[in-house]
Amino acid sequence: MPETSHKKPDNERPADLAVQDSVGGMARRLLNPAHLRDLAGRSVKTLREQGAEQLWRDVKFRVGLAMHHDDWRHRADIPLRRELKAQRAEYADGKPGPVVSVVVPLYNTPEKFFGQMLASVQKQTYPHWQLVLVDASDAAHAAFSTHASKAAAKDPRILDKKVENGGIAANTTAGFALATGTYIALLDHDDVLYPNALYESVKTLQSQGAELVYSDEIVLSADLKQLGGYHFKPDFAPDYLRGVNFITHLAVFSRALLDRAGAYESSEYDGAQDHDLMLRLTEQTTRDKIAHIKKVLYIWRGHAGSTAAGMEAKPYALAAGMRAIDAQLQRLNLPGKAMQVEDAPGAFQVRYELTGHPLVSVMIPNKDHIDDLERCLKSLYANAGYDNFEVLVIENNSEQQETFAYYKTMPERYPNSRVVTYVGPFNFSAVNNLGARFAKGEHLLLLNNDIEVLSSDFLRELLISVVSVIVVVVLLMPRRVAEVSALSIPITIFSSVGVFYLFGMELNTVTLAALIVTLGMVVDDSVVIIDNYMEKLGHGMSRWHAAIAAPREFFMSVLSATLSISLTFFPFLITMHGDMGDFVKSFPWAMFIILSISLSVSIMLTPYLQYTLIHKGIDTNPKPDARKKPLDYLQTGYTWLLNRCFAHPCATLATGAALVAAGAVLFVKQPQRMMPVAERNQFAVEFYLPNGTTAKRTAEVADSMAQILQRDPLVTSVTTFIGQGSPRFHTTYAPQIGGPNFAQFIVNTANNDATEKVLDKYADRYSDYFPDCYVRFKQMDYNSATYPIEIRVSGDSIGRLKQEAKKVEACMRSIEGIHLVRTNYEAPLPCVRITPDETEANRLGVNKTILSANLAIHFGDGLPMSTLWEGDYPVKMVLKSENDSDLNNEYIPVMGGTASVPLRQLAKIAPDWQDGSIVRRNGVRTISIIGEPMRGYNADKLSAELEDELQKRCPTLTWEMGGMVEKDAETLPQVMSGVMIAVLVIFFILLFHFKRISLALVNLSSMSLCIFGAAVGLCITGYDVSLTCVLGVVSLMGILVRNGIIMLDYAEELRREKGLSVRDAAFQAGERRMRPIFLTSAAASVGVLPMMLENNTLWSPMGAVIFFGTLISMVLIATVLPILYWLVFDKHGKYSLRRKASAEHN
Repeated sequence: MPETSHKKPDNERPADLAVQDSVGGMARRLLNPAHLRDLAGRSVKTLREQGAEQLWRDVKFRVGLAMHHDDWRHRADIPLRRELKAQRAEYADGKPGPVVSVVVPLYNTPEKFFGQMLASVQKQTYPHWQLVLVDASDAAHAAFSTHASKAAAKDPRILDKKVENGGIAANTTAGFALATGTYIALLDHDDVLYPNALYESVKTLQSQGAELVYSDEIVLSADLKQLGGYHFKPDFAPDYLRGVNFITHLAVFSRALLDRAGAYESSEYDGAQDHDLMLRLTEQTTRDKIAHIKKVLYIWRGHAGSTAAGMEAKPYALAAGMRAIDAQLQRLNLPGKAMQVEDAPGAFQVRYELTGHPLVSVMIPNKDHIDDLERCLKSLYANAGYDNFEVLVIENNSEQQETFAYYKTMPERYPNSRVVTYVGPFNFSAVNNLGARFAKGEHLLLLNNDIEVLSSDFLRELLISVVSVIVVVVLLMPRRVAEVSALSIPITIFSSVGVFYLFGMELNTVTLAALIVTLGMVVDDSVVIIDNYMEKLGHGMSRWHAAIAAPREFFMSVLSATLSISLTFFPFLITMHGDMGDFVKSFPWAMFIILSISLSVSIMLTPYLQYTLIHKGIDTNPKPDARKKPLDYLQTGYTWLLNRCFAHPCATLATGAALVAAGAVLFVKQPQRMMPVAERNQFAVEFYLPNGTTAKRTAEVADSMAQILQRDPLVTSVTTFIGQGSPRFHTTYAPQIGGPNFAQFIVNTANNDATEKVLDKYADRYSDYFPDCYVRFKQMDYNSATYPIEIRVSGDSIGRLKQEAKKVEACMRSIEGIHLVRTNYEAPLPCVRITPDETEANRLGVNKTILSANLAIHFGDGLPMSTLWEGDYPVKMVLKSENDSDLNNEYIPVMGGTASVPLRQLAKIAPDWQDGSIVRRNGVRTISIIGEPMRGYNADKLSAELEDELQKRCPTLTWEMGGMVEKDAETLPQVMSGVMIAVLVIFFILLFHFKRISLALVNLSSMSLCIFGAAVGLCITGYDVSLTCVLGVVSLMGILVRNGIIMLDYAEELRREKGLSVRDAAFQAGERRMRPIFLTSAAASVGVLPMMLENNTLWSPMGAVIFFGTLISMVLIATVLPILYWLVFDKHGKYSLRRKASAEHN
């Protein structure tokens, strides 16, 4: 049984971590009268107890959550203005107090940072302070030193001392010598104090008789606007201090303590000088003289070069920290050695020489996330290297029932483990302090519950893609041209990864997918520039002038073309929410960064490289007997095709329109699955037996299936859970609560392909193999629907719902491909109905309240009586009696307790049946009829067939569709809204580029040509329409717009500068720009080829769409777009669309 403790809310501590809200959710709650009454009551209470400022802060915070903007300024650690006013008033009449000397070493401090630091000290509510500025800035920053001197001249409490720079430790030591206060505080020159920092410090020092106090802190960005995190610290623990300097900010200590420890910071430990000082200070006092202020009083500014941004910013500090810890171990005669914790800069481990065999208490705070907790415990028990330890999991406000079910299984699977419960607003210190109270060990070990696992598949695909694109470039281009173009690939990739690092973007599957998708695109801009450069060389222009003119002429074209691809994904950040939004949020930024770097390389680096390496241009008059290259054959074939298209323009446009329509039809008919199956070497098997089945019978069935699976060589292990589900091991697969009639397997296979083979072999064959048992083989996927196929019927009458459910079951069973058809309505359960005899009960003075209380005491959970407080923790008191008597003979007090009679005398007791479960959805009784698709069948397609069947056989039945169809229906509007906004963004980019709506619309219309190629790609590969497929279509739209810009710009140039007719300009633009369009399309296609061939259910659909879509659309845009341009802008030609429209108008 988990141990339980409770904690009173503390409004002075940071607010607990709030779940992201939504505007719709907030609006729905505000329409609920009960919620409005509760909200009004809480608002009045807040207004009365904490004032209008706190009420306004709460409102802003909740609205911020609904708008998905959690601003740190709304949180409860910011002191209210009335609190600050009261603190200032306390010392307004000259009340004396000890002086706190705030020591600040300065070195080339940015003026803005210095001003903010100075203002934070001057705004302290505690007036008795001294600011000691030790300025060691170099001569290049003499202007800054003037600011420090001016500040000291204006305020006598500020002391400014110019010193030679001896390093941070020596400068701080000089500050100690100058300080005259009773207490000393340390403040970094780029950090900021809360206005109540010194007041709270002095108050704690005096009230607790402490010699050293320290507070919690917050990490903010350099501009103090973005939250980096909270550091909620534990109470003082000497061994923990050796592991990490958790005291550092804000620390205030007495001058007497400093003198005992040595009023210096040692230069030997520069970078860890504060850690060494804290170790020495704590040695010279006792634990009861060290106090932790459980409030945030210090802002640690995170910027490049600050350890707030990570200890990697100062690597020398790590070595200094180990030396400081070793020095303390020697002073205290403790046998041990400090070591750096791998992959955790700033954290140290002391490897002590063991004397004895002490018990170690391992404390692990946990809130839900039991999949992480399971991995943590499993690795701990497997790799601890020490056997005398206990594990305390500190339950912290979990919300999922499966978490508590998991806790019950812990003692059996992990010996000497238990759960203690923390109740109250989240505070890391309080959570761990609670665990320490229940710990039995001599030593405490604090562990987090999260472990991260990385995969290398995408890195392999990225490498293959890089090689593939370079090979294509080398094969299709002259050697020198290929060298210049290929160089842009590694330069762009490595530069992009560097920018990812600078902006804190992880290199995960999404950002790696963006790198793979853009691999072929990164050479596009360079190819266009090089092609123009070679054309100018062929016309006799010098290399120098051609190298300058080529990028200058095409700058606007490549800029608009790049923007048309890189900006089109940003609308999805607005339209996508929830898990989908989290999934795609880094993709637009990654695309933008990569393509922006590619553009920069093509404009700034490619001109130099082409000038250096390419000396020969395109031969405008090739010799008849000259050896033809592959592109020459391609050019000849394309010219022949273009002549045919211009000879039959109407047929060309009709063919293009027909292909677009055919593509749209293919897309609609293609199976849809917005989030695909997950590829992993693991799947689940669930067993559902009739209600009332014993756990023994359930175990027998499960054991039979386990033996079958374990004989298969592709299965590596089978983990069995009887009576409840496993802990969460996949994001969208919620653990099952179950009961005696439920069992679950977690089956591990040799690899991802083995999972598919095992499921194909067993899933359909054994789904109804056992009598009265549903066996559900569950392959992991990214769709959060609990069941793939679900129909819900709702109403007030259970009897009518059962009849309707049977009709739906019959329809569902008639659909080929659906099996395991069942409902969530459980069979009735036996119960006891107690009906009081009102006449007899009134005669004996017994009412329903007294009767219920007596039954609760003897047969229920007990009667709540009172609450006792153990310090800050409430302990509930309940009145309960152990009773072995049967219900009939249970004696009930009557006549005011003067006598007792058996229950059968005043009530009728009869056996009865009650519904096993009554599921309500939105307050209405609902039965769900659920089914599973057989292997090889699409759940959405089966749901559509089921919908048609229901409308035929049950036309009067009212029902609603659930399952994957419902989840996809929730996602599809978000996706389509993103696509529509992307089209609008592209239109405005085209309008910005061409400055003419007609040209923008012509180019925009060419985007529709991508539909046919994308649909053909899905049909050939057999992939479903998914979210990544849609992202691929958006990429295609950008690629086609890029090609259109290149072609139409050249056509306009020919008309403007050479006076060609619209027809001739369109023909020559298509003929001349075929080469760069083909090269860029080939590179883009080959770049995603490894992604498509990988057969990854998540990203391969995107690769298929881009690969086939780019190749097919290249042919269409190179033939249809010139024709469309000719017919739209030729006002007087035979086929002119404008002339026909004018004639019809007249």
